[in-house]
Amino acid sequence: DSSIDTNMQEAQEADTEPTEADFNAENTESSIKDNETDMQTLKQFNEYKEFMELTDKIENVNHIIKQLQNYLTRLENGEYYKKEIKERTDELNFRKK
Repeated sequence: DSSIDTNMQEAQEADTEPTEADFNAENTESSIKDNETDMQTLKQFNEYKEFMELTDKIENVNHIIKQLQNYLTRLENGEYYKKEIKERTDELNFRKK
């Protein structure tokens, strides 16, 4: 009887101990979750990178718009022509000397 009890107890312990298959299954599940997390992180990074690139482009366009607005204002006020006339007059006066 005691040997039967011992054999049954050993069989029960064997059933509760994790097997290599259990270990591999847990690792596979963990790896899948890690890969999903890594992919999500990479996707977020790429979205952030794209957002920053678009932000830079918008800033560049805004800078160009401001430059053009300043240029137009100078043209409207005649400042551009006054400056050109002064520079060319100064150049002619310098050559005359």
